[in-house]
Amino acid sequence: MEFVVRCLSLGLAEYGADVIVASRRLDHLEEVAEEIHALGRKTMAISVDITDEKSVADMVENILKRFPRVMQPTVLVSERWML
Repeated sequence: MEFVVRCLSLGLAEYGADVIVASRRLDHLEEVAEEIHALGRKTMAISVDITDEKSVADMVENILKRFPRVMQPTVLVSERWML
């Protein structure tokens, strides 16, 4: 996981956010997800290829299954883009 994304994810968790981390490779996510969980926050590590529309749709579906009450504001931090 890129350093900036890692710092943002942990910083958001430290301020009370539940954080979903996403990347093409799960092995990059497991450590930071464990750190987020250790901060007492809900977390999820999920694999996604943002160049593949189906992969992104599957990611959103999986997130909503686990976090059905995703509310505003929601921030998605990715190695490639941020919303």
